[in-house]
Amino acid sequence: MLIDTQPPLSEFDRQVFDLVVPVHHYLRQVATRIDFERFRPRLVQAYCANMGRPAIDPVRMLKILFLRFHYKLPSDRLVMERAQTDMAFRWFLNLPLQDKVPHHTDGTHFRCRIGAEGFAQVFQELVTQAREAGLVKDRLRLKDATHLFANVADVQPLQLAAQVRERLLQAAAPFFADWVSEQRAQIETLRQTTAEFPDDERLAARVEHLRGMSAQLQERAAQLPPASASERPRQRLRLALDQLSPRGGCVSVA
Repeated sequence: MLIDTQPPLSEFDRQVFDLVVPVHHYLRQVATRIDFERFRPRLVQAYCANMGRPAIDPVRMLKILFLRFHYKLPSDRLVMERAQTDMAFRWFLNLPLQDKVPHHTDGTHFRCRIGAEGFAQVFQELVTQAREAGLVKDRLRLKDATHLFANVADVQPLQLAAQVRERLLQAAAPFFADWVSEQRAQIETLRQTTAEFPDDERLAARVEHLRGMSAQLQERAAQLPPASASERPRQRLRLALDQLSPRGGCVSVA
């Protein structure tokens, strides 16, 4: 897949951004002190250089994830919505005023291409750079990727949300394998971008994502062809969805 590299901003764009984005804005400090380009060689390895339609520049996608992390935005969609009107976001992303913001699903495709392990390594290095540059609070403590979230284990509400989410994904896998893979990529991003949030904010982000998963899955389940009520995978999916329904049984998958 070809890489859609970022063209230089026009003189008009630069003049507008110079007027509306203060010189001491936090994102100007980030752009000065963090070398995002150092990650490009690793990121582009996940793309084919001469096949497919152009992909969103991977460095821009990495910057989008940094915005999500720093501003505590629970989803890619909210980052894109803010970039529609926030001039500092647009400047940071090198996004001309007349250009459309990337679609929120581009973030999912980006993480799937990089892979969970590769994404964890890149994001950990990125935030470590920010910490060393004094751009994140001292309370940030990044661990080895395999232990990054070990401190969450004793938090019962977070455990419960994770258990419910996993049950939903396992029930959906026989019917919507691609969708489940996309959700797991989003979950990895959620873990990375909220790893140092207070517990209540971390939980709120997971609950919001779980609600979105449930709504999407209910729509998909409603479109499944009729099947025998005794079919075990259907029963498992129905029970998982009923667990998240305030009234229970709002979608029939039997």
